[in-house]
Amino acid sequence: MIKRPISETLVSHSIIPQAHRLELSALRARWVAQGAGTLLILLGLTSMAGWLLRQPSLLQVLPGQVGMVFSTALCFALAGAALLLPGRWPTLRRHGQTALGGLMVLAAGAMLVQHFTHTDFGFDLRPFHAWLSDLNPTPGRMAPNTALAFLLGGLALMLLPHARSRAAFRAVETLAFIIIFIGLTSAVGYALKLEFLYGWYQYTRMAVPTAAGMIVLGIGLWGAHQVSTAGPLLPLQAQHRIVWIGGSIFFTIALVAGLGGFAIMQQRTEATLQDGLLRSLQSRSDFFAATIDDASRTARLVATRPAIYRTLHKLNAEPGNASELALLAAAAQSFLPLGFSALAFYDERGQELVRAGTFAQDPELAITLAPSDSAQLVWRGGFLFEARLPMREAGQFLGTLVVQRPLDVLTRMLQDTRGLGETGETAVCAPAPAEQRRMWCFPSRLDPNVARLPYEIDGRRLPMSYALEGKNGVITALDYRRQNVSAAYGPIGELGLGMVLKTDTAELYQPISEQLRWAMLLLLALIAAGMWVLRLRLLVTPLVRRVVESEEKYRAVADTANAAIVTVDTRGLIVYWNHAAQTVFGYTERQILGQPMTRLIQEDHRDAHHQGWERFLKTDQPRLLGRTVEQHGLHSDGRKFPLEVSLSSWRSGTGEQYFTGLMRDISERKQGEEVARHLADIVESSSDAIISKTLDDTVTSWNAAAERLYGYSAAEIIGQSGRVLLPPDKAAEEQDFLARLGRAEHIVRHETVRLKNDGTPVEVAMTVSPLRDASGHITGTSTIARDITEIKRMEAHTRALAVTDELTGLHNRRGFTAIAEQQLKLARRSRAPLYLGFIDMDGMKAINDQFGHAVGDEALKDTADLLRASFRDSDLLARVGGDEFLVLAVGADDKTMERVQERLFAAVIKHNLEAQRPYALSLSLGMVACDVESGFLDQMIEEADQRMYQAKGQKRRADRHDTQ
Repeated sequence: MIKRPISETLVSHSIIPQAHRLELSALRARWVAQGAGTLLILLGLTSMAGWLLRQPSLLQVLPGQVGMVFSTALCFALAGAALLLPGRWPTLRRHGQTALGGLMVLAAGAMLVQHFTHTDFGFDLRPFHAWLSDLNPTPGRMAPNTALAFLLGGLALMLLPHARSRAAFRAVETLAFIIIFIGLTSAVGYALKLEFLYGWYQYTRMAVPTAAGMIVLGIGLWGAHQVSTAGPLLPLQAQHRIVWIGGSIFFTIALVAGLGGFAIMQQRTEATLQDGLLRSLQSRSDFFAATIDDASRTARLVATRPAIYRTLHKLNAEPGNASELALLAAAAQSFLPLGFSALAFYDERGQELVRAGTFAQDPELAITLAPSDSAQLVWRGGFLFEARLPMREAGQFLGTLVVQRPLDVLTRMLQDTRGLGETGETAVCAPAPAEQRRMWCFPSRLDPNVARLPYEIDGRRLPMSYALEGKNGVITALDYRRQNVSAAYGPIGELGLGMVLKTDTAELYQPISEQLRWAMLLLLALIAAGMWVLRLRLLVTPLVRRVVESEEKYRAVADTANAAIVTVDTRGLIVYWNHAAQTVFGYTERQILGQPMTRLIQEDHRDAHHQGWERFLKTDQPRLLGRTVEQHGLHSDGRKFPLEVSLSSWRSGTGEQYFTGLMRDISERKQGEEVARHLADIVESSSDAIISKTLDDTVTSWNAAAERLYGYSAAEIIGQSGRVLLPPDKAAEEQDFLARLGRAEHIVRHETVRLKNDGTPVEVAMTVSPLRDASGHITGTSTIARDITEIKRMEAHTRALAVTDELTGLHNRRGFTAIAEQQLKLARRSRAPLYLGFIDMDGMKAINDQFGHAVGDEALKDTADLLRASFRDSDLLARVGGDEFLVLAVGADDKTMERVQERLFAAVIKHNLEAQRPYALSLSLGMVACDVESGFLDQMIEEADQRMYQAKGQKRRADRHDTQ
C-alpha cells in the first residue's frame, strides 16, 4: 500500500464534497441511535419478563445484587422506542419523542419526590416486587441516581426536535454526557464497593444492568442529536465532537489510573481485615470452648468422688444422719475454691441434702449446652456455667449434684474490642428451642439485652445463622442493626453455640473513603480543566494550523516527555534541550544551548567520545545509532549517574544532519537491581529453604538452605519437576495449594512431609505465596520450608509426659482415659471381650507414716513393676490416684484373666520374700467383664472399684478371723 504525504492527505480531504460528508456523518449517527434504541428495548423487555416470570437471572447479574425494578425497565423501553422512531416521518418522530420523553420525566420526577419526601404514591408496586430478595431498601422503587438519569434523558428527548438551535444542541450534548457519567460512576461503585466506604450508598445503589443501560442511553441520545443537527451546525459539531472525545479520554484515563488503584488497595485491605477477623474469631472461640470444658470437667470431677458416693449411700439408707450430713457439707464447702459460686447435693428422692454458696436466681437467659443436656450456659448479669449431674455407682442412682460457676473471663471477652475498632462487637448465640430459624443471643457490647432474633432480616441472612449451622468463614453483610459489617462467623466447639466477630464496614474503610473523596474531587477538576483547555484550543487555533505547525507540536510533546531529549549538530553542539533534560542534567536551556555535548560526559570518557565522533564524520558509519546503551552522565554539580541512551539521526529540509538522543536517568533502576541482588543474597543465605516454581511445578530457583534440607543441588533440581519431593500420599497437595491461592487464601505454616534425594522423609512447615506478573496474574509459587523434625519429636515427647505418671512410668488418668476410650470403640466394633481391673495398695498410709514418703514412693514403683510383669504387654496400665491403679485388657477370656490374677498375687508373695523391704506389699484387685455394647468407661471403673472394695473387705474379714 502506497502512503501519501500528510499535506497531500489534507488537500484530498478538503476537496471531498460537503454534502457527501454530511451524509456519511448522519448515517453513522443514525446507526448509533438505532442500535442503542434496540438494545434499550431488549433490556427493558427482558427485565419486565423477569418480573412477570419471577426469574432472578433476568434481573440480576449475580445473585444477591440489586435487581432492575419494573419501572426502570419500562422507562428503558420508552427511551428505546423514542430512539427508534423513523426519521422519514418527521412529524411522528417529533411528537413521539416529546410524548415519550414527557412520560419518562413524569415517572422519574415522581420517584424523586418519593425519595425526598419519604412518601409512597403506590408506584413502587411493593407486593409485585416482594418475591425477589436483593439489597434494594425500598423494593420496587428505582434508585435516586436512576430517577435523575431518566429525568435528564426525558428532557433530552423532549429537546431533540429543537436541537437545531445552538442552545438546545449544547443542552442535549451535555445531558447525554451526564447520563453516561452517571452510568459509569454507578458501575465503578460496584468495583469499589462504595456501600462499604459510604453508608448512604446502599440507598442510592443502581443495578448493574441499569448502569449499562444508562451508558447505552447516553450514547443513543448523542447519536440521535447528531442526526437531528447534521448540516446547519456541522462546524459546531466538529468542534464539540473533539471536545467530548477528548473529555472521554481524560475521564477514562483518570478513572482507570486513579480509581483502579483504590480498587486494588480496597481489595487488599478487605483481604487483610477479613483474615485478621477470622484469626481473632478462632482464638476467641477456642478460648470460649476451653473455658466451658474446664468448668464441665471440674464439675464431673466433684460428681465422681468415691468418698461422696459412700456418704450418699449412707444418707439414702439413713436419712438425716447428722454426722454424714456434716461430712457432706464440709466436702461441698471445700469445693468452692475450685471456682464454683454454689453447690448443692440432692439424695435419690430429690431432696436437698446440703448447699454451699449462693445460687443465682431468675436468669435472663439459659441455654442447654451440647452434646449432653446436663449443662447450661446462663446469663445473669454475666455468664454462669450451671450443671445438674446425676451421681451413680455400679448402675445405682445415688443423687444429684447441682453446681454454678461464674465465667467472668467470658463476660469480659464480650466487651473486649481490641483489634476490632469502635464499632467492633463479639456476639454469642444459640438456636431458639422449638422454634425454626430463630436464635437467642446473649447481651453484647452494642446490645446490652438478651435478644431473640430471626435467621433472616429483610430476606437477608444474618452472619450468625451460618455459625449456628456449623459453618466457618468471613462475610460482608447486614447485621441485626441493618448495618453493613465485615463479620467472621463459626461454631464454638461442639457446644451448639455460634460466635460472630464483626466491625462496621464504614469504620474499616474510613481511611480509604476519605482518600477516595478527595481523589474524586481532584479527578473531576482535572477532567473539567482538560475539557476547558481542549475547548479553548479548538476555538483559538484551527485544527489545520495545529497539524501544519509540526514543530510546535514536536516541542510540546518533547517538553512534556519524561525522557531527556537532546539534539546536537554535526559539530557536536547542543541545539535542542527539553525540560526533562534540565531535570536529568541540571543545566537550564540558556546555560547549555550552543555548548559541546562533552559537557554531559565524564572526563575519563571524553577522549573515547572524540575518537568515535571523528570516525563517524570520516566514514559515515555510526556504531551506536539505533541501539540503546548504558553510559554514565555528568550532572552540573559534578555528580556521576547511570544513563540509558538511544540515538537517532535525521536531516532538516535544508539537508543538514542532526543527532537526537533519548536519555533516561536509570539511577533508581540500578538501585532496584542492587536491592534485587541484595534480596537474592538474603534468600541464598537464609536458614529456611526458599523455592520458586512455575504453575506446571517446574523449579526455577533453589537456595542453599534447600540444598541442605533436601539434598539436591541447584544444578540438579532447577528446571526439573518439584514432584520428586512429594511422597505418594501427598501427590495432590500442590494442586490444592494452587486452588487455594487462586481463591485468595493464605497458606501459612502448613505442616507436611517431603522427601530428600535419598528417599528419607522429612517433616517441614511450609508457607506458600503466589508469584504474580505485572498485570497481577499468578505465574508461579514461592515456598519457604523449615525442617521441623526435631520440633515434632519434642512435641511428641511433651505429649508423652502429659499422659505419663512421672513416678511409676505408667499412664496417668488423662492418658488412660484417652487410650481406653479408643480401645472401647475398637472393642465395640470388633465385638471383642474387655476386662477392667481396679487395683488398690493395702496399707499405703501405714507405710508412709511408718517409713516415710520416700519408702512409700518405692512401694508404688514396686507395685508398678509387678503389674507390668504380671499383665500382658497389650494390656493398658495406669496409676490414677495416690495408691490406685487401673488395667484394661482387650481380647482376653475368663481363664486368661484368672491366670493373670494368680500370676500377680504370686509375684507379690515372691517380692515380699526376696525384695528385703521394710514392709510387705498387699494388693486388692477388683476385676469386671465389661459390656462393650452399652457400658461407659466411667460405669466400668465404678463397678471395678466396688469389686475391689469387696475384695478388700473380704481380706480384712479373713485377717480378723486368722487373728482370732
